[in-house]
Amino acid sequence: MQEKTGSNATNPEGIRSVGTVDFDKAIDTLDGLEIRCRKLGHQVSFGYCRKESRSLPCRRTLDCWAPIFPVAMVLQRLISPDEWKACFEAPPPSRIDRIVERIDAAKALQEEK
Repeated sequence: MQEKTGSNATNPEGIRSVGTVDFDKAIDTLDGLEIRCRKLGHQVSFGYCRKESRSLPCRRTLDCWAPIFPVAMVLQRLISPDEWKACFEAPPPSRIDRIVERIDAAKALQEEK
């Protein structure tokens, strides 16, 4: 997919873009970048971070990757506004909710066997 941006096009962070960007190649390059994950405690790629939660980005993706590149601009191109709200604007589930969700998932897995 080719995207053309002009001198008056700006991304959500106010950075001006000039020229033609091959967005698919850019994503492939970004997906290969790695940083240490504060949540998991080891190296992970951006590709993992942007699909970590049921094909949605990890809630921490903006904080972790913002010092490296304009991650908000990239993610806003990849996910819908509703997905953005669900991922970054909705309050995180409580600890109890996460525990109950994992118990239900384990029960469902046992029932399948």
